[in-house]
Amino acid sequence: MAYNNASKTCSTKGGGVVLEKESTDVHRNLIKGYSHEIAFRCYNVAEEKRQEELKKEEEAKKQRQIAAENAAKEEVERKEREAEWERTRPQREEAARKQQAALNEKLNSICPGYYIARQLCATASLYQNCMMIRMGNKYSSFEDSLCFNR
Repeated sequence: MAYNNASKTCSTKGGGVVLEKESTDVHRNLIKGYSHEIAFRCYNVAEEKRQEELKKEEEAKKQRQIAAENAAKEEVERKEREAEWERTRPQREEAARKQQAALNEKLNSICPGYYIARQLCATASLYQNCMMIRMGNKYSSFEDSLCFNR
């Protein structure tokens, strides 16, 4: 009964009830016929909701800040990777040039043999078999196609 009276008192003020044991600014409600006394405080529901919204807003702001910091870190790392890629580009290009030169040197030595064998096997019904017979165990269809496309 005392809680119901407290609830009515607070609802007229647009809020809810919080029971308190000891407080300096407490509204005391004595219920007639009983020696029961409760101490309560009213709170404003709208203010509580506003406080919750402020907390949510603050948390969202923190999350956006963390996301922005992570994005900045990722951008720095990406730029560092790009700088490293550019820094090592001359070595990669040099390695590619050496590899291409080695391939060209190899093809220069084997392509004349493939050319002659291709001419001899041009009319053969089983071209692969003919090429294997003409070139021996060193025949490679990949090398043959490289030489043909050269």
